[in-house]
Amino acid sequence: MRLSRALTAALVLSLAACSSGGKTGGTGPSSSTGNAGTTQKPMVIDVGFGGTTITRNFSPFNIQATQGMNGYIYENLWTFNILKGGEFVPWLATKYDWSADGKKITIHLDPRANWSDGTKLTSKDVVFTMQYAKEHKSQTNAGFEWKTVGAPDDQTVEITFDAPAFTRIDQIGGIRPVQEKVFKDKNPDEFTNPDPVGTGPYKLTQFTPQQLTFTARDDYWKQPVPVKTLKMPIIGGTGALPRLLSGEIAWSGGSIPNVMKSYVEKDQNNHAWYPTYGALVLHLNVEKKPFDNVHVRKAISLALNRQEIADAGNPGLFHPINLTGLDQDTQKDWIAPEYAALVQKGADGEAAKQELAKAGLKPQDVSFDLLENAEWQDAIQRDKIIAQQLGDLGMKVTVRPLPGAQLTTMKQKGDFEAITGGTVYAGQTPYTFYRSILASEKIGTEYNWSRIKNTEVDGLIEKMASTGDQAQIKQYVYQIEKFMIDEMPLIPIANIGASTEYSTKDWTGWPDAANPYTISAPWSGPPDNVYTLLSLKPVTK
Repeated sequence: MRLSRALTAALVLSLAACSSGGKTGGTGPSSSTGNAGTTQKPMVIDVGFGGTTITRNFSPFNIQATQGMNGYIYENLWTFNILKGGEFVPWLATKYDWSADGKKITIHLDPRANWSDGTKLTSKDVVFTMQYAKEHKSQTNAGFEWKTVGAPDDQTVEITFDAPAFTRIDQIGGIRPVQEKVFKDKNPDEFTNPDPVGTGPYKLTQFTPQQLTFTARDDYWKQPVPVKTLKMPIIGGTGALPRLLSGEIAWSGGSIPNVMKSYVEKDQNNHAWYPTYGALVLHLNVEKKPFDNVHVRKAISLALNRQEIADAGNPGLFHPINLTGLDQDTQKDWIAPEYAALVQKGADGEAAKQELAKAGLKPQDVSFDLLENAEWQDAIQRDKIIAQQLGDLGMKVTVRPLPGAQLTTMKQKGDFEAITGGTVYAGQTPYTFYRSILASEKIGTEYNWSRIKNTEVDGLIEKMASTGDQAQIKQYVYQIEKFMIDEMPLIPIANIGASTEYSTKDWTGWPDAANPYTISAPWSGPPDNVYTLLSLKPVTK
């Protein structure tokens, strides 16, 4: 499953399901003593740098900034663990409180937090970051609308909005504070911040166009940092697998075909975990015939062998997903009881033919093109499996690989019949997920590619955005799920996972299915990536 499709969705809105009494959570990674008194070799990790060179750009406000920055140097206020249904994870902030009407949020910073230059993090740093982002119309860090922001004391931030802002909670938590003395009077489109000062556990100690080297801070505010040196090289050529097998790389976020056989089975210390962060779906353009007919959409769904599709490329790591679009493992608390078991694994050809008959059609009457990005060979092979399965029923489906830019334009204009794509889960509730794939305002954008327009669903999404009552939100979610089941506006297929490979030869404490305390990919957003590092313990030898 191609991971890059869903990364930009981390910037979309999500809904807080907390009341005016505030939301508190755990304290992050447990304290660790590191491996004092031993000689530690650097940990080499693969964060998946694109291209052949790394740019020395460490500005959280620059869209060209290097990905080896967020988390390791600049930290979030908080995040939500989607692997645990949206559990609150505090970081630079310990908690937040909403006003009853959702127009004001009060943020409480952790008094221990400090900068890598030794100065304390204060609420004034957060205020400056927000004002700077607003002034320069930031599309990255702190880039959202607000009315006022203030700092009643050094550890408290107050933000007000013109309307209920529960849906801003993921963006608010994603604020990565910067220092005023560094960014004041700087143009974010030009300033690359080559020598960053952050609150994160690492300092940049060496830069080359081929590798970043970070050293752990002795004065990191949260806890001792167990992994003392990180090296992030560009992994080119044959990719990460040979370096993983040789032990050169200890942690990778690369998607490796048949990873269980090619990596995990080679050594007892080798592990792979691809935790669910979203859903793979088949989008049928409902503005085009015959996909405007619900029976045709249901027939196509019934004709799919989802288990075969999920196993393509990496058997055993992915699974068919609930027909509501939510993952039955990580999002189970949001699935209505009557839909909990709606996971279709194999195909049901006879039922598919019966649905087509209701539309006055036979399988051979259905013919369409399934478009795909020509650069994504794994996705093309998966689409060919879908085409073959539908062909077995009698439909004619042609997979058409196209240049990425051309495909994007066609998706935006609705100039296509069918495509596949991933959509992520984010925040505390399914608000972001359902808004992105179903809201009329999202037609032709990420991710309402099916071009769904339903006033009742739009109203339910608006109601979800206007309340902080989690019980009420759940009732709205259940009604949207009924629409998903009854109308089959798009076809959920399987989960998508954050590819992660790691070795326990030198370090233990990695997150896994038994202890999913965070998404473990080294390219994952903050604080997930450093949460993993701070939770590791050295192997005693």
